Amino acid sequence: MSRLRLNLFFAALLLVSNFLTPAFGQQITGSIGGTIKDSSGLAVPSAAVTLVNAETDAQLQATSDETGSYQFPLVRAGRYRMTIAASGFQRLVRTEIIVNTAEQTRLDLALQVGAVNETVTVSAETPLLQSEKATVGQVVEQRTIQSIPLATRNFTQILGTSAGVVSSIYNADNPGTGSDSVSVNGARRGSNNLQVDGLPTVNQLNNAPDGDGTPSIEFLGELKVLTSLYSSEYGRNSGSVINVTTRSGTNDFHGGVYEFLRNTDLNARRFFDPKRGQNIQNQYGANFGGPVFRDRTFFFAGWESSRQSNANSGNAALTTREPTPPSYSPRSEAPFPLTTPGPWRR
Repeated sequence: MSRLRLNLFFAALLLVSNFLTPAFGQQITGSIGGTIKDSSGLAVPSAAVTLVNAETDAQLQATSDETGSYQFPLVRAGRYRMTIAASGFQRLVRTEIIVNTAEQTRLDLALQVGAVNETVTVSAETPLLQSEKATVGQVVEQRTIQSIPLATRNFTQILGTSAGVVSSIYNADNPGTGSDSVSVNGARRGSNNLQVDGLPTVNQLNNAPDGDGTPSIEFLGELKVLTSLYSSEYGRNSGSVINVTTRSGTNDFHGGVYEFLRNTDLNARRFFDPKRGQNIQNQYGANFGGPVFRDRTFFFAGWESSRQSNANSGNAALTTREPTPPSYSPRSEAPFPLTTPGPWRR
């Protein structure tokens, strides 16, 4: 009985640790806040504010306070629409609201006097600006990540598109995954915090983005590079913070199967090589996502594998053979007959 209790204790401890692990991570969501006023500029209290994800239809609810302020502190990155309803005012619907990771968006709204069953829809306005934080950074959306041609389909190769980031030009003939450890604002390479869904995923030995730190671009929702003036919640390194957010399922089932091929016959010959070296690369995988409970819980899963056959490595080839024994001269009995024995020889 005691052995069974011990096993149950460790099983429960493991389960609790899995739930508590994200608490040690950093910010992986954005937020939206602002004030609601009438046409004369007076605050509208007790207004019902509903935020709906455009892809999953998941809803968040809030109510404006006596100053007309409302706040959604934890909002997953994506596209949203907002509905505001208050007694004595027309219902206001605001569409195409973009929420990015680690950004605090301010959205002030004005209601018009009228019946609640009347609706005013506002869309296609100027993109929202982040005015609540002084953090400097750049968001790279999913469409951009998947559209830019990458030698090994590794997202670290596009970090250099952000201001202040210096990256290396990856040689497509090199073997490996092609992870790039960038330099930000003059800091040394390896001074960056790379986080996937809020958890650090760098190599603990040299802080390089290897292994788990470079998931397939098919699994990424967006990434944001924070280069300066970011919050102290991140800590650890002073170079930059690279926040990677993975994809989520939606209310519809979607999936895909893919393969990306590089072949020797399609590659160019290097200038100083007499012929093209073998360089065959296959990256293939599949992903699938959908709802667990509609409008509430979703899943997304994927798998990818990479195979390389590369003869263009810069490493020298070593050929082994039997060692040749030294030759001795019968006259001097010295290993080198042209060498004159010194006076120290007996």
